[in-house]
Amino acid sequence: MIVELDVNEYSKITPLLSGEDKTNVALMSIVAGNNKGKIFVDNPEHPRTAIIWAIASIAFFVGDCRNSEFTAHLNSYMGRKIKTGFLGYHRGHLVHHRGYERSLGQGVK
Repeated sequence: MIVELDVNEYSKITPLLSGEDKTNVALMSIVAGNNKGKIFVDNPEHPRTAIIWAIASIAFFVGDCRNSEFTAHLNSYMGRKIKTGFLGYHRGHLVHHRGYERSLGQGVK
């Protein structure tokens, strides 16, 4: 399952962020609600995995890269919710740690 968080709930994903993530100004601006973006998670109450999307620019994948409940839905969700506004621009980037390569290869086409 993948659901969009309300901006007032963005801080719920803070435990998923690595030390390196926390130094990324673009990512942290979205999490703080100071920059235009959206956050999608596997579980709105206790997220394990998230996409932090700087609209039409970049998407950050954080949390558990082996979370099949999340990664199994990436292809359809990205196609319906994100691809038109993000990957369709042909300038968007996906940012993730090495563990996401397999999941993204299977989930994002």
